[in-house]
Amino acid sequence: MLFRSAEELTAESEQELVLEILDPDGNVVRRVSNRPSGPPAPPNPFFQIPPDVLPAKEGMNSYVWDMRRDRLTQVPGLFSFGPVQGPMVAPGPFHARLTLGETVVTQPVEVVADPRVGATAEDFEAQQAMIATIAARLDELHQTVLDLREVKQGVETAMARVGDHEAAETFQTAADAVVESIDALELELVQVKSQTFQDIINFPNKLNMDYMDLAGKVDAMAPPINEGMRRRHEDLETRWVGYAAERDRILDEALPAFNSLFAEHGIPAVQPPQEPEPTIEPGDEAKGW
Repeated sequence: MLFRSAEELTAESEQELVLEILDPDGNVVRRVSNRPSGPPAPPNPFFQIPPDVLPAKEGMNSYVWDMRRDRLTQVPGLFSFGPVQGPMVAPGPFHARLTLGETVVTQPVEVVADPRVGATAEDFEAQQAMIATIAARLDELHQTVLDLREVKQGVETAMARVGDHEAAETFQTAADAVVESIDALELELVQVKSQTFQDIINFPNKLNMDYMDLAGKVDAMAPPINEGMRRRHEDLETRWVGYAAERDRILDEALPAFNSLFAEHGIPAVQPPQEPEPTIEPGDEAKGW
């Protein structure tokens, strides 16, 4: 995609230049701007992903859309053996929308199927549906880790306010119970010990990598998806149900009980995690993968 900029726009510029790719229903499937967003991609020797930043120097600029959707929610510092980039879109019509302030320019874009692939429209639709559910689950799983880490930090901050309070021992017991539950759940969701690609033989992959492995296989092969993929997805979803229930118990029961204990003694406790602010207008949000 080629476009001309009257002036250089950097990450520090007052105006933001935004390129969005929209599907036929008007949903934003990819958003990139001259301002980097989110944490850097986690270290990975197999899936090197450069920063996704829209070039905006004075004069002519070019950006190559790799026909992939937005990237997954990332956990800073987490070593990944799987892809964190979004998957390929299905063949079909799209629109590119370039926005700078009140100036909006759109251009149709057509993604053409590989003529060597004999897949039907229904095959592509089934593949995209599975990819979408996996991506949504990975986003939820990684956001769960981020939320739990935020709660853990809040608990530790709250305990720092206790000092030599007469109920300090009671507070510590309650704090330990919350933190131990958080640590135990995180260890089931992500592998925090891996530091290099060789650690895959030292520390077992956890649920997020099992999802990533399946996502990579579904995304890499031409449709149709096979029965083995469907069964593996069902297996992972069954495992997730139990972990999601434990997450809800921590956030909806354990944390409020901890906060109530502090409130009884007039000590500020922990704010529950807030929903992340959307980076695009409501109604235009990406539908996951």
